[in-house]
Amino acid sequence: MRALFVPSSPVDQERLAQAVAPAGWCTRAEWSGTVAEADVITNLDFSARISTDDSSGTSSSTTATSKPSARGIPNARFPHGHAWLTDQIHARGFKAGLWVAPFGVAEASGVPTAQPDWLLRDATGPVVCETREAWGGKIYALDGAHPKCSSGCSIWPAASCENGGYDYLRVDRLRWATLGTAHYGG
Repeated sequence: MRALFVPSSPVDQERLAQAVAPAGWCTRAEWSGTVAEADVITNLDFSARISTDDSSGTSSSTTATSKPSARGIPNARFPHGHAWLTDQIHARGFKAGLWVAPFGVAEASGVPTAQPDWLLRDATGPVVCETREAWGGKIYALDGAHPKCSSGCSIWPAASCENGGYDYLRVDRLRWATLGTAHYGG
């Protein structure tokens, strides 16, 4: 990255020169389909054994996890919820990350039926970004300009970091906010 990108700010140049790229593992990249809490714990235990066996005896690795459950509520795949999982990650010497796509909502969540005015639309109806059964079927684009929708798009990921113990967020699929032909208010 240093060979391809030179920040214009001297402060950013210094930060980049001192930056260390963390090693990591992301459930979304490693498994096609669904991931459960036990899968994350198994990988954590394996990664912890590897990192303590390296030549320095220390690890600067980062473990990233995919979203365990909508809005942090425990479910069948992640029965202990966010805080318990991040405690397990931290106990093994890793940092915990949360992948979020704040402008998408799954059909299975019930939101598209209960709050259809929160969805972006085009000439054919509500915009479907993609369909993934592991994510809950059709994924609809949320209208970030809608007042009731916009607060949820920013509040719950931040709350997951504060209350769920995550060290960082991986915010993805932001382009979904730009789909459709009109947003709330015009």
